[in-house]
Amino acid sequence: MTSPTTRESKKPVASVWFFLARLIAFSKGWYALNVVFWVGVYTLPLIPGYMAKLFFDALQKENPTWNGIPYTVQMLVALVLMFGVVQVLTILSGVAVNIPWRFRSSGLLRLNIMRRIFQMPGAKAFDNTIGETLNTLRDDAEEAENAGDWTLDIIGQSAYMIIAIGILLSIDTALTLYVFLPLIVVTLISYRARSRLEQLQKAAREKSSFYTSLLGEVYQSVQAIQVASAEKNVLTQLEIRSQSRQRAMLRNVALNQALGVFSSNIVSLGTGLILLLAGTKMRSGEFTVGEFSLFVLYLWEVGHHTEFFGNFMATVQRAGVAFTRMLGLMQGETSNALIANQHIDIRRDPTPLEPRVKTIQDELEVFAAKQVTYHHHDSARGIQNASLTVQKGDFVVITGRIGSGKTTLLRALLGLLPMQSGSLHWNEQTIADPANFMIPPRTAYTPQVPALISGTVKENIQLGADNHNLQNAIHQAVLETDLEQLPNALETLVGVRGLKLSGGQLQRTAAARMFAQNPSLLVFDDISSALDVRTEQTLWERVSSLGKTCLVVSHRRPALQRATKIILLEHGKISDTGSLEELLSRSSEMRALWADESA
Repeated sequence: MTSPTTRESKKPVASVWFFLARLIAFSKGWYALNVVFWVGVYTLPLIPGYMAKLFFDALQKENPTWNGIPYTVQMLVALVLMFGVVQVLTILSGVAVNIPWRFRSSGLLRLNIMRRIFQMPGAKAFDNTIGETLNTLRDDAEEAENAGDWTLDIIGQSAYMIIAIGILLSIDTALTLYVFLPLIVVTLISYRARSRLEQLQKAAREKSSFYTSLLGEVYQSVQAIQVASAEKNVLTQLEIRSQSRQRAMLRNVALNQALGVFSSNIVSLGTGLILLLAGTKMRSGEFTVGEFSLFVLYLWEVGHHTEFFGNFMATVQRAGVAFTRMLGLMQGETSNALIANQHIDIRRDPTPLEPRVKTIQDELEVFAAKQVTYHHHDSARGIQNASLTVQKGDFVVITGRIGSGKTTLLRALLGLLPMQSGSLHWNEQTIADPANFMIPPRTAYTPQVPALISGTVKENIQLGADNHNLQNAIHQAVLETDLEQLPNALETLVGVRGLKLSGGQLQRTAAARMFAQNPSLLVFDDISSALDVRTEQTLWERVSSLGKTCLVVSHRRPALQRATKIILLEHGKISDTGSLEELLSRSSEMRALWADESA
């Protein structure tokens, strides 16, 4: 089982405020509407609060007036009800514009990360496990979205506090100044706790990824675990990682809750002290009942907003960790790339992708690789100066011992690994971007361990395409007999990564998916490893009857006997090329491989 390592961005990570500012700028129209409505949501309660003052003043006076305008208790009650309706409508409007802004923010981050993943060569797309990547795409993007959303609350609450404190200052300056003390204390404590919060959040995220990555690998390896009778050991490892994750998350939650409790208590103590002072002034006649009620209402809200400010600072710290982790998935890109503007329309479904129509330029006449080199990171293993040519109609087999570089060569030719030197040519035209060029309808590829989606056999073969080549693809992959034995034929669910299929059924389902694309060049990486000899022979016969051009990695006799050309690899280098007869006559390495197959 593998474990994820901590991903650190190779580029300097920008401030969390930089990321939040760019997210806001991306949807500035939606954000501006949010500011308008949420400032309204937070400041509208000021009006009923002030009306409460007028209400109590009216109880003490026979003919109450406000700025020379007479009013009655009945008028105040009607106005409070009216403002209640206005407040409800404002909240509903705020929610209506808030949801699109949130989805656009997290959607932008996820889209840019996915774009970067798809830009990377296939074998280099992920620095760590799929489980950790999904964890980051889900939780860290949401954490960043929450931090951006909370800025709206801070703006609205700050507007409330400014107006409320201005009104309170007009009533009693000295008493109102005490309002600021809890805010100052909470701000200082939150600032001092910032580094510890960041450490705990980072640890919690890493432990969570450590657990989910193992869980994902277990799902993918159920059969292997059962065969090895390793269920108990795997469950023990899951339990250990689960407990480690639990401890890390508890520490993170505990500190956040402690800061929240501290903020709440210090605000409550400050508010209680202020109310005691206000009560003393009221007894001495310096305060009216209406002014006292106004202080009670406004100070309670100001205290609540002060507590919220402490929670907001903790949220910002967590968002900083989230942005760092997301930038790690960008694999060397700058901070700007993570929040680069993209077109996102959440009001309607994306336009369906049109199937790519095969053109005359996509037809293969000759495919050539010249001096291709790729060495694995921190290793001497790989391929060195590999050159080969595949003509239309060829059945070319790449063979060699385990570790000779067969799969590495195939991946480099397909752009799944970035060539460190050399060039590729399609019909004598240089391929500038192999990863995006060597795809259907030019080429299609079936790896040693094909990846199937958790859908039906039919969905895995078609991948959203039409039914035009479905039956032909099934026949070419020698899959028709297996479909008759499956409980629901084409509608049979294959399970996670094809878990419910045998190894041979899985490989031939992936092959059928490749045939359905009708590519010019078929690329197989040891597809026959899970097939019996008769099925393998039938498969190659059907492929050859189509006159398709094939590039095959195999050491099996049925493939070698059918080859028009064999490329022999030794220690990462092409040692010889020719027909089976030629290689058997002059290559001791080829004779050894052939003998091993007969053993």
